[in-house]
Amino acid sequence: LRFLRCAKFSVAKALPRLERYWEVRLSISEEPFEFSQVSEVLKQGILQTPNCHDKQGRKLLLVYPGKIRPTEFTEQQFRQAVFMMAESLLDDEETQRRGIFVINNLRDVKRKNVRPALIRAALNIIQDTVPLRIGCICMINEPWFFDVVFRVIRPFFSAKVKSRLSILGKDYGQLSQYLSTECIPSDLGGTMEHDHSAWVQSKLQA
Repeated sequence: LRFLRCAKFSVAKALPRLERYWEVRLSISEEPFEFSQVSEVLKQGILQTPNCHDKQGRKLLLVYPGKIRPTEFTEQQFRQAVFMMAESLLDDEETQRRGIFVINNLRDVKRKNVRPALIRAALNIIQDTVPLRIGCICMINEPWFFDVVFRVIRPFFSAKVKSRLSILGKDYGQLSQYLSTECIPSDLGGTMEHDHSAWVQSKLQA
């Protein structure tokens, strides 16, 4: 049902994604996933899911590429962590129906954080594999070398997702078009505080 919702109940579109899902899932591991296996990736806070939604009811996903420490985990662990985070978003039926709203906060991104292989892996899972609809991606706080990096990663985005990209720079006020003040992170001009460490602990103890 999740795959049909993502494809607006088109069986022809849902079936290829379902096949990709199992192909990617089994390529990561044939064993059941456990959050404890990727705890070090999760603790870095690269992906965060506060209990907030945009004005269209889409679940908020925060992405912090500046927190990537690629020497502290393998690409396989990263893929598994992204897969599990995406799956956790789909626990909510409304998210299955409405999709997600992404804030990609590029503050503190250095060249050492930019790993095209990791970006491609994350997009392959979130954009093309799990039945998750991407409603909008807002890029915030782009570094001075962003144009160079974006030319490298742009081909990884589907045409549909490219049409839903907004590059906001430091104009945080534009976020109010999409989010209420209480769902905008405090460092971006809102009042929302999210305890990611508590979220990680709740998953590890589940």
